[in-house]
Amino acid sequence: MAITTNKQLKAFTESLLDGDTIEVDYFYNLLDVARVKVEAERNWKALEKEDTSQTASVGDTFLTTKTLPTDFASAIELFTARSDGSGELSYSPIAFKKRYFHRNSSRRFWIDYANGTFGLTGKTSESRTIHLIYKRTSTALSDSQTWSFPSRFWPILGFMVAAMIKAGSDYDQGNINQAVQQRTDAKELWDACQEWDSELRLAEMGHSYGINASTDSDGIPEAGAEDSFDLGQL
Repeated sequence: MAITTNKQLKAFTESLLDGDTIEVDYFYNLLDVARVKVEAERNWKALEKEDTSQTASVGDTFLTTKTLPTDFASAIELFTARSDGSGELSYSPIAFKKRYFHRNSSRRFWIDYANGTFGLTGKTSESRTIHLIYKRTSTALSDSQTWSFPSRFWPILGFMVAAMIKAGSDYDQGNINQAVQQRTDAKELWDACQEWDSELRLAEMGHSYGINASTDSDGIPEAGAEDSFDLGQL
């Protein structure tokens, strides 16, 4: 039976524990630990989002702060454009502590994670919309809030929760052996999830390494090639 609700996911997890019932709050606490572990592993396409609520204005300086989205986890890309979407200008990330050093550099951006803000260096001659492409944090799971990943991958969380219980509060040698197997099962499904994510990335590039990218004699993108793809993310 396909798992499409958190109630079904809980029942699946309990079946891995030989039918032992998991207290509801405890289940969701562990489920969220598993969710965060998975989401922290890479810039999943399922968590990619765009914010266009901020504007680069003529009077801005390198210390002018813009507010990050409340669900911001990390930046993927930032560019500005006119209100009609034309004149796209890409910005490169710099360290927060280097913002003074790059205060006059054009098209750089820094992030103040502690205060949930970011800023742009250099000047703009016109008001432009800031397009921030970022990895978002997903919402904590509950009876009514399901995971934002496709439901076919939800058992990953169930396997992880079961392994946490067997190797933790229910520790004994028999449970440890089962936990090892459950982690193996989770890893196989995890590999399939990463393959799905990689396919989404390749589809965006027309199943090529890059767009307008310089390549070497083997057809591999050269370092710094425009719009090249980070093969380490595959």
